[in-house]
Amino acid sequence: MRRGQRKNPNTEFWVRQIYRLKFQTLMGKRYLSTAKSHALCVQQNYLPPESMNVPLNTIYRVARELQLSPWELGLGMEGKG
Repeated sequence: MRRGQRKNPNTEFWVRQIYRLKFQTLMGKRYLSTAKSHALCVQQNYLPPESMNVPLNTIYRVARELQLSPWELGLGMEGKG
């Protein structure tokens, strides 16, 4: 395996799920931390327990590569208006 290749093919899906939960907050509230979002996803059975083996820095890197933001995930306008 070359450096930079994903060990698990589900990593991108898992990161999207983590960031989707992270950015689902009410207006005026702060976002959840990525680590808390990750733990909640596993606790609520959105992600399998083996997703906890993905290092936090890998989650950050994949999110940067995917350019994830609330607007990218379709969550940017919730609670506004």
